[in-house]
Amino acid sequence: MDKIQILKTNRRGLKIVFKDYMYTKQKNLANNKIRRGCVEKKKKNCKGSVTTDQMIINVLKNIEHENHPPSPAQVEVTKVMLNMNSKVQDNFDTPSRLFAVETSNLSNEAMILLTEEKSVKRSLRRIRNKKYPSLCPLSELKINVQNIGLATKYKENENVRQIVGMLKGLALLRLKYVKKGMSVLYDLLNDLNNPDINELLLYYDRTYVNGTHKRTTTKSNGLSLWRSLPIFPPYLWNVHNATKKNISSTHNEGNFRAILKYKTKDIESLKSHLESDTRNKYLSPQIQNEIINICGDILTKKLVDKVNKSQCFSVMADDTTDVSVSEQLTICVRYLNGTGSNIERNEDFLKFYEIVA
Repeated sequence: MDKIQILKTNRRGLKIVFKDYMYTKQKNLANNKIRRGCVEKKKKNCKGSVTTDQMIINVLKNIEHENHPPSPAQVEVTKVMLNMNSKVQDNFDTPSRLFAVETSNLSNEAMILLTEEKSVKRSLRRIRNKKYPSLCPLSELKINVQNIGLATKYKENENVRQIVGMLKGLALLRLKYVKKGMSVLYDLLNDLNNPDINELLLYYDRTYVNGTHKRTTTKSNGLSLWRSLPIFPPYLWNVHNATKKNISSTHNEGNFRAILKYKTKDIESLKSHLESDTRNKYLSPQIQNEIINICGDILTKKLVDKVNKSQCFSVMADDTTDVSVSEQLTICVRYLNGTGSNIERNEDFLKFYEIVA
């Protein structure tokens, strides 16, 4: 017996999958029944539909599809797209990584139907930006000071600098005391009677601590007060526990440092070097880039030697635009390796070249 699959869409609606066809809600019927029409109704004038109970447990009636066959590949694509749209709102993986992970298990047929990668990533960025608007980060509170006209006072007035420091200091309080700390700051600074400082406090309170309060009119013409959560609630930026445990607030040391830290389990000399008090540990971004370039040169030389020794080879090139809107030319090489009956065809990436207009 074919099972019903339920897919939740981003618009709080539902799609159901039955026998590799997809359906959306079409009409409420009597006796708690719902008729759902084929998603291809408009494109292919498909009249296929199913009637289900209210709980979407059983298919009570099924009108067959005459215009098109079932499409398991399209179901795969829809599931992956919905997963990506959901996950991009809950984690901070780059759209490129999210796309690569979620599409890695798609069938060849589904990959053909999938929307172009650039369009998908653009859509994911749009969804994330809508949920997390570009606001002043906690570590850059000084920028907001400049935006509301306190830049000069910040430089000249010690009190203003202390206020900004106290606001940032809320991150070091215990999580349960952050709101109490904000209340204390209101009480301390109320005597200054400075509208600019009051605006800064209000912005910080709404964005990071308590959120906003709105009044709405009820059906009986009364007033109702409800609270909207802050965009960046305290649990996202509070570092009290991390500070006590001497943990980096970002929990991300970068790939290079993470690999070195992992290898200290096997290499005692490396562990001693990294834990020593010496200043020159050779972990700076410049050193990392030098090591990467050296490794790249060695690998490129080995690959070129292989290609030169082969009987024949060909070069493939294609250009693409990365997330920084820079055009890059991708060079790959295909060549034969081996002799006699042991000849193998190889295809390797060679290098990226930036295209300068």
